[in-house]
Amino acid sequence: GYLIAFLLLLLSYILTFSSAQKLIEQANWVNHTSEVIHDLDNVIAFVTRAESDFRGYFVTNSRYLLADYYSSKSNADSTFKRVKNLTMDNLERRIDMDSLSKLINKKFTWMNNGLSIFDSTNILSNSVLINSNQGLIVMRQLEDYIHKIQKAEKNLLKTRTANVAKYSRIIKIINIVSIFLAIILTLYSVVTFNK
Repeated sequence: GYLIAFLLLLLSYILTFSSAQKLIEQANWVNHTSEVIHDLDNVIAFVTRAESDFRGYFVTNSRYLLADYYSSKSNADSTFKRVKNLTMDNLERRIDMDSLSKLINKKFTWMNNGLSIFDSTNILSNSVLINSNQGLIVMRQLEDYIHKIQKAEKNLLKTRTANVAKYSRIIKIINIVSIFLAIILTLYSVVTFNK
């Protein structure tokens, strides 16, 4: 009787440990997916901030805004690299990151060209004004593409969150069964010991 009790409790411990490891793994994936979604929001924010500083520099000719533009550009680049590193495990996301990189580069190339023209002439040229629609179009494409990626990541988040809940339930069930078995085996041992 004692050997069976020990083996059943050992088995329940092993199952609990295994389920807890799966729970931790799934919780880490949930956190990972949340980071990707958050960092994609930051990429949009930094690109938008850079464009705001870019446009403000044209209006005010303030070197502070130009410095802010380069800071926002740097933040957008580093945040994008972080997202790219976070998504290396997913082939579909790697393809998305290549496309997203092209859009970000296209946006910053457009702004850098405008800055070069403005800095060399110190006037807002017609070519910059005429091409401002290009900047808006690229920004819309960038936002739409990021939202597409975020939608896919949010679907992954739902799946991963459901897995966390599943493993949490499994651990609860194993613990309840273990307690029940421990009580029954204890009662059985007391009854057979008293005979």
